[in-house]
Formats: sequence, C-alpha cells, structure tokens
Amino acid sequence: AMLLGVIGTTTGMFWALQSREAENQAKLAAMESATFAKQQATRASQERAKAEQQKSIAEENATKEAKARRRAEAINTFVTNALQSSDPLQAGKRDITIIEAMENAIREIAGGVFRDEPEIEADLQSIISDVLMNNFQYDQVETLLKQSLQTRTRVLGQDDPRLCDSLHGLAKLRLWQGKGEEARAFAERAVKLSSQLRDHNEIESLNLLASSHQMEGNYEDAEKIFLRAMKIVDEEGLGRDHPKALTVMLNLADCYQTQKKFTDANELLNLVIAAREALGQTDHISLWMARSNRAAIFMGKGKVAEALPIFLEAQEFFESTLPGD
Repeated sequence: AMLLGVIGTTTGMFWALQSREAENQAKLAAMESATFAKQQATRASQERAKAEQQKSIAEENATKEAKARRRAEAINTFVTNALQSSDPLQAGKRDITIIEAMENAIREIAGGVFRDEPEIEADLQSIISDVLMNNFQYDQVETLLKQSLQTRTRVLGQDDPRLCDSLHGLAKLRLWQGKGEEARAFAERAVKLSSQLRDHNEIESLNLLASSHQMEGNYEDAEKIFLRAMKIVDEEGLGRDHPKALTVMLNLADCYQTQKKFTDANELLNLVIAAREALGQTDHISLWMARSNRAAIFMGKGKVAEALPIFLEAQEFFESTLPGD
C-alpha cells in the first residue's frame, strides 16, 4: 500500500509538473506571440512613418522645383522684356542703351513689381548688378548688391549659403575698385558659408579671397588659396576647361607672374588659351588677358618679335570691347 501510495504521489507530482510545464509553455508562447505582434505593429508604424516622410520629402521637393521653375520663368521674362526695350527690332527704342534698359528695370523693381516675391527681386538685383558692373556703373551696382544681400538675409537667414551670390558680387566690386581689404571681408564670409556645400560657390569664394590677398600684396597666401580652389575643381571632377577652373587658373598665373615664377605662369596661361580656343571663345576677355600676360613674359625674356604682335592684337580687342573712359 505504501508503495502504491508512493507511486501515486510520484505520478501526481509528475502530472502536476507536466501541467505546470505546459502552462509555462503556453504563457511563453503567448508572450512570444504578443512580442511578435508588438514588433510587427512597431515595424508597420515605422513603415508608415517612413512612407509619410518620403511623401513629405517628395511633396517638399516638388514644391521647391515648382517654385524654382516659376522663379526662373519670371526672371527670364523680366530680363527679356528689359533687353527688348533697347532692341528696335523688338519694338524697343532705337537709341536706348543697355545701361538705360537696366535702369528702367531697376525702377520697375523699386516700384514693387516683385514685392511678394523677395527671392526673385534679390536674384534680379544681382543679375542687373552684373550687367552694370561690366559697364562700370559702380554706384548703382553697390546699391543693388546691398539690397539683394539685405533681402536674402531677411528671407533666408544670415547663415544660408545662398547669400554667397550677393557676397561674391560685393567682393568683386571692391576688387574692381582696388579696395582689397573690404573685398577680403566679403570673400571670407562667402568662404565660410559656401564651405557648407562644397560646390562651385566655394571655388568662386576662394578665388575672390585669393584675389583680395594678392591685391594686398600677400602673394604666398594668395597662391595657397588659389591652389585650394583648384584642388576642389579636381576633387569635384569639373575638369580644367570648366569656366570656374579657367578663371582660377588665369588668376593663379597672374599671381605666379607677380612672384616672377614665369615657368609656372606660362604653363597655366597656355592651358587657359588652349581651353578657350577649343571652346570657340575667341572673343572672351580672359583669352585676351591670358595672351597679353603671356606676351609680357615673352617681353621679359627679350622676345620682342613674338610679344609685340600679341600686344597689338590685344590692344585692338580691348579698345573695341571696353568703354573708352
């Protein structure tokens, strides 16, 4: 009887343990199922959030593209109309000059035609300032560039890289006016902003900064900064015939020439000349500047017969291109 009791007790314990194990297994399975369901729900929520984010990004990009397209169309239409006002073949006045056409455009802008589109207004102020700068209308250029910088700062914030366009214009203006220190201040700010994107703007910023150092007589610093700009040209794969590269190369050659590094200067000048000619840009001012600078190197070596014809051709080009005063 005792043996049967022990067997019965053992059997009961076995079945109790089995039952408890089954209960634990069921609880574990339920927990795993709940965890899996929770993970699935979390994953589904993440997927929905990701989809919403992608949708939001796509919509934002589409809005930006549409805005950029409208801005480009508005600028193109406005500039075209301004230029046509000086073209008698387009019902414009026969005796109106490009400067007068730009002054008319400035009055339109000042009248508030783009009051509700400040970015377009700032873009146009920069475009018009380029035209006027090339025609040596420095007072108007400064006013326009300061207005464009003020507008862009108000709309975009003071740390936005898109301010570089206005800063470049102001730095270039100061260089043309022979004010190297002021040019350097604008260029340094542009370098700081454009380095965020590391694009064509940074090359332009560095080129202007180097030019300001060169104007102040800091030739070694200028050379280093020009070479920084060329490094970005190479790293970005732009090619030595890219307009930004050609501008930097021409200025670096001038820096070499000032330091009497004539071999380095001549090598760069030959590259600039070859690239401009290959691009068919035979009337580009930088081509003739390069030719003129190379002729100066020839002259310094006593090669007067080679230098003189180039000087005469360059003089004829500049006299026919640049204003007489």
